[in-house]
Amino acid sequence: MFLDLNECSSKHDCDENATCTNVHGSYFCSCNQGLTGNGVNCSDINECDLNPCDTNASCSNSFGSFACTCKSGFTGSGFICQDVNECSSSPCHANATCVNLPGSHTCSCKSGFSGNGTHCADINECDVDNPCHQDAICKNLIGSFACSCKSGYSGNGTFCSDINECSLNPCHQNATCTNTPGSFLCVCSAGFTGNGTFCQDINECELDLPCHVNGTCTNTVGSYVCACNSGHTGNGSQCFG
Repeated sequence: MFLDLNECSSKHDCDENATCTNVHGSYFCSCNQGLTGNGVNCSDINECDLNPCDTNASCSNSFGSFACTCKSGFTGSGFICQDVNECSSSPCHANATCVNLPGSHTCSCKSGFSGNGTHCADINECDVDNPCHQDAICKNLIGSFACSCKSGYSGNGTFCSDINECSLNPCHQNATCTNTPGSFLCVCSAGFTGNGTFCQDINECELDLPCHVNGTCTNTVGSYVCACNSGHTGNGSQCFG
């Protein structure tokens, strides 16, 4: 009866990266996992050539093995990678819109702001292209602007038309109203004095005796009347004895 010799425990010709397996009367060599060859000669297998990782991962080959790492913007084991929603961490400016993309994101400033999305500054629309009517006032707002017609004009600010204030009778009843662009002018009628919004009758009879020396002056509203005295004839401005 012969005892089997375990060649694997003594000198054998297997590769250092191979496993020796003893069998009755012999042995055989097999390359370790991740290697290829006949057991006597073993060489590395580049697993990355077989695309073992997720499409959104990077494969790194190493001797007898490999590693999968999810690319930037993705998370997971490397064999399975899921997109990271960067917008959930608010990477953009407060006045910007964030759009999530596979593995990335974009930031764009909202309407009324300028910048790269991570920094947005308000646009002063009132300094750009005169957005309001020429007879309106432009007021810059955060991210916008407002147009309002000037005093004496009506409209929405992008279109303004003159208001005819005279149709509202702003002057005194004894004054004449003249409409002007954006305003109006009040002038007291002849025979009255004042600023136009208030007019007072002038007593012409107290001014340099408008009638003849032989006549009598009678003041009337806005005017006066001259009449020759008794014993004289004429129109009051001229009297004859």
